[in-house]
Amino acid sequence: MAGSVTDAELQQLILKEIRCDRDPETQNAIGLFWELYAEKALVAPRLQYLYAKRHALDFRIGRLSDQVDMLLGTDRIEQQQEIDHLQAVRLTVQQEIGKIEGRARSIRVPAVGLIKARNSEPVPSDEPDPSNSVYRGDPRKPTGVSM
Repeated sequence: MAGSVTDAELQQLILKEIRCDRDPETQNAIGLFWELYAEKALVAPRLQYLYAKRHALDFRIGRLSDQVDMLLGTDRIEQQQEIDHLQAVRLTVQQEIGKIEGRARSIRVPAVGLIKARNSEPVPSDEPDPSNSVYRGDPRKPTGVSM
């Protein structure tokens, strides 16, 4: 039986995909990332999910960037490898966003409307017309100043 996936399930999926399902800071932030891109759901399906995932990847990369590689007994923990992997995943997500947005732009209904001609008759006004030769100083009309 097919059912719709909830926002909470999609957020948990993002956390698992970027290996943050046990990180409390990222768990707290994922709801905010989801809400930040709520309007993207109106553009195309999966777009909100991808934007939130990209933001979560940036968040995770930022948290890892200040950590250093270390050796614990015989285990070597290399943070740079994790960062490189997350950046590759981010690039894939960004490319998918580009494809979906391009597709959404191509099927968007163009804005169409009737172009009406502007009324060519001058609107009567009590203000003087600044382009009238009386006001701009017509060189053919004497101004009353004699030399």
